[in-house]
Amino acid sequence: MKADHINLLWAKLLVEELARNGITRICIAPGSRSTPLTLAAAENGKIETVVHYDERGAAFYALGYARATGKPAAVICTSGTAVANCFPAVVEASQSCVPLIIISADRPPELLDTGALQTIDQTGIFGKYARWAFTLPTPDENIAPAFVLTTVDQACYRAQRSPAGAVHLNCLFREPLAPTGTATDWSTYLAPIVTWSHSERQHTTYASPESAGSYDVGNVARKIAAARKGAIVVGTLPSWKDKSSILRLAAKLDWPVFADICSGLRSYGAHSENLLCHYDLHLRIPEVRTALAPDCILQFGGTPISKHLLRYLSGSRTRWIVVNDHPFRQDVEHVVSDRIEADPIAFATYLAGIVSANRSTLTETLTASDHIAGKVLRDFVAAQSNQSLELAVAREVFLQSRDLRGVYLATSMPIRDAEAGVCQGDLLLPVAANRGVNGIDGTIASAVGFADGLQRPVTLVIGDLALLHDLNSLVLAKRSQQPITIVVINNNGGGIFSFLPIAKTKSHFESYFGTPHGMSFAKIAGQFGLSHCIAPHFAEFQQQLSQAQASSESQLIEVVSDRQLNLTQHQQLWQKVADEIRVGLTLS
Repeated sequence: MKADHINLLWAKLLVEELARNGITRICIAPGSRSTPLTLAAAENGKIETVVHYDERGAAFYALGYARATGKPAAVICTSGTAVANCFPAVVEASQSCVPLIIISADRPPELLDTGALQTIDQTGIFGKYARWAFTLPTPDENIAPAFVLTTVDQACYRAQRSPAGAVHLNCLFREPLAPTGTATDWSTYLAPIVTWSHSERQHTTYASPESAGSYDVGNVARKIAAARKGAIVVGTLPSWKDKSSILRLAAKLDWPVFADICSGLRSYGAHSENLLCHYDLHLRIPEVRTALAPDCILQFGGTPISKHLLRYLSGSRTRWIVVNDHPFRQDVEHVVSDRIEADPIAFATYLAGIVSANRSTLTETLTASDHIAGKVLRDFVAAQSNQSLELAVAREVFLQSRDLRGVYLATSMPIRDAEAGVCQGDLLLPVAANRGVNGIDGTIASAVGFADGLQRPVTLVIGDLALLHDLNSLVLAKRSQQPITIVVINNNGGGIFSFLPIAKTKSHFESYFGTPHGMSFAKIAGQFGLSHCIAPHFAEFQQQLSQAQASSESQLIEVVSDRQLNLTQHQQLWQKVADEIRVGLTLS
């Protein structure tokens, strides 16, 4: 291994060990102090690099990539506020249990607290949101090279073991940073790791503990057998690929399944008679929540986004079993009775093999209610197609999506509209969103990373403020390996606030919450080299989306919406669903 000086040698060891741990994608934000790390990544033939000048966007790109692949990407950044800009993505990774590796360059100890430029205390900067953090000393020939390798091995393991999350390696470098043109013989220094040098495996291999069958599955099976009004809830799952065991379990029990939009079950390519998709519409009705309360809830994965579903579940005050692959509390209303730390898919597989059919008395009525809500929604959209129709945009993206494609949903209104409106589809469509904290940070970058990880085109549905918040990352969309269709809903401000009680406070609402920006996105798209089209009404959006799905280039579709009209349309739809269900169902 050739290197002009010890800084470059340690950086090469670090990057090579990342590659041997299966970390083959590194997003680099340019900087001076990180020069050794950047050069090591650029020169390693096993590593694919993505360059982004915005550290926040770089970290969210890596997050999106990990959501798609299940393995972390790494981020290399320089010292100072550069590493601080990675904090939002670190928090999201921690809260959503997505692996992420942040590698920051830092100044040597003698420059700390001296007023040296671009120098802050970076040790432990991410606090409790990092699964593991370690500051390497300044490279030194008196420190064995294996130390670098085992440190990387630990970081990769800690990022991926349950609960997955972000890890931080902080690398202190004295000058020189760039190559000096001096030939240096490192053979004596590297002699202790000669076996590693001649192999392709990492220095230390970690074996993950087995947890899927560690809980008494039979105990859960007995609780299920005693239920008469059972229901299954599926939130965000650790993998988008194989969910068949949950569907088999639901079919065998004949229990209704509340499938969160990020569960992927609605776009899994397999039709299920038990699957409920429009519950956010009909669980708004108090009579439905009261008459159809479950006596046993079996939840797989993360917390669902629908507050009406959560109100329905928590209001039942019954046995609530949550299965997820981390130890964290998922209990917003403090009513969960059983918390099982296990892989949800593996646990469902065990359970499906031992339970007997036990049809829930809720299945027929909830399914009928879901069908009524779906029909009302379809009729409502058809009748409103000549208007702006924000509530149907995400639904249309799923309806028109083609095979070998993915969907990324921004938080705020897009994911909520998708949760209420998207029905079962015939295609396998990976779906993701930054659900850990539900922030609007880094949404474009996350979607591009998701597309590159999937190796598929991706359609992003995003609000205008979320797009403005991550505007720098449009450059990633332009350079993406895969076409990104960005559907931005421009309602000139924060549309979700119109649905909140603060909207009744007219004196300050528009300035402080509505926050109109007065922008359109045609010139912005052009600045980044993206084609742009504008859809003033829903029928035109349908046509433009169809054209975009067939395109091989990234582009931006701007859907023009009015916040007040959007609120009114939602309220009209909710009322129509309630009216039809009250007429069509007997609730007692």
